[in-house]
Amino acid sequence: MSKAVSPAGWLVRVASFDAEDTPTIQRHFYVAERDKARAVELATDLGETGEALKPLTQSDLEEHCVGPGQKKEYELLHPSHA
Repeated sequence: MSKAVSPAGWLVRVASFDAEDTPTIQRHFYVAERDKARAVELATDLGETGEALKPLTQSDLEEHCVGPGQKKEYELLHPSHA
């Protein structure tokens, strides 16, 4: 029986809202924080909401140069740049 490995961090989606509470901007962050709730807290700013989408391994975080307690915005490359 294999033992479950706890995540080293989380991929977090953050949404900003306009005056009518309509989501206007969504961004994604790699967050190097094991605790899910704390990762969401680190990723969001005042007036934003966040949702932890998936756990990340230490390798995932190292690949994107994210150290303990840090966040880094996840950037999708436009298909013409891939």
